[in-house]
Amino acid sequence: MTFGAGLAVFAFALASASPPALPLAALRADPSVARTFDYWSLRAGRTPAELRALAGAIAADAKTKGCRTEAEFEIVLGLESAASAPSPESWRADRDAAARLERESEALRAKALAGEKVGDQYINRNVQTFVEQAQAARTPRARAVIQRVAVDQALLSIDAPGDRTPGVEQRIALRAEHSYCVLTRDNAEWLRAQIKSDGWFTLSAEGAEADRAAWLMVQHSDHDPAFQREALALLTRLKDQNETSKRNYAYLYDRLAANEGRNQLYATQGRCRAGQREPHPAVDDPAGLAARRAEMGLESLEAYYARWGPCPKD
Repeated sequence: MTFGAGLAVFAFALASASPPALPLAALRADPSVARTFDYWSLRAGRTPAELRALAGAIAADAKTKGCRTEAEFEIVLGLESAASAPSPESWRADRDAAARLERESEALRAKALAGEKVGDQYINRNVQTFVEQAQAARTPRARAVIQRVAVDQALLSIDAPGDRTPGVEQRIALRAEHSYCVLTRDNAEWLRAQIKSDGWFTLSAEGAEADRAAWLMVQHSDHDPAFQREALALLTRLKDQNETSKRNYAYLYDRLAANEGRNQLYATQGRCRAGQREPHPAVDDPAGLAARRAEMGLESLEAYYARWGPCPKD
């Protein structure tokens, strides 16, 4: 073998031993390509930790923009799942099983949101309640806000049954997190525009159901504390005019306080610690808590915690 031919063979062997490249630009450009790419192929010459590092870098870059794009989500999901799977067969089996369960879950949600009966084991009663309230709403605007919250609750609570390996569970959890990120931001932008053009969904104009639905949208807008702050200022005035629920006001006050690292007033936010429920963050003026809760129409703290049930075992 000549010297030049030997170099060529060595270069070919070196290239063959190098890990396959991640075609990031092509994947980011097309969600369908990102969804169907064989991420397991990237395990050749890479450790699971290296795949997770790639996923982490993409996720961190996307986080600065809010939710990931659909393509970025598929890339992160593919990398994370390939890093966790024990074999190519299990990776592909988990991918197919998760896709089937997600399709079945979407079908169940669609049925529930259309007002069709869905088995009690699959559905949170809140979904049915909001669907019925939307159908009976007194104005188109009230119907629109309640329908959006019905979708929110359906995404949180309706899942198809089925055996789930850890890999399937990982895929479904990551997709649910992404879908909820997109949904809550869309809802917040819609509600902000509604408030700017027509004001809050007041009790006298839109009804208690629409008032509660709008509040729940704000409550779930943890990604946008500025919007929560604007809404709280508006509800502070409206509660004194009996145009919004004082109970909902109390929950939003505490939610924003928790998001901003301040003490709460009404102890609506809590945690389990050493097997016991407790307010978290701490409560300002604990001695006056019972009176404040009663003023806002909240049950006693003991009754509130009893409604949640016992803390899960460590």
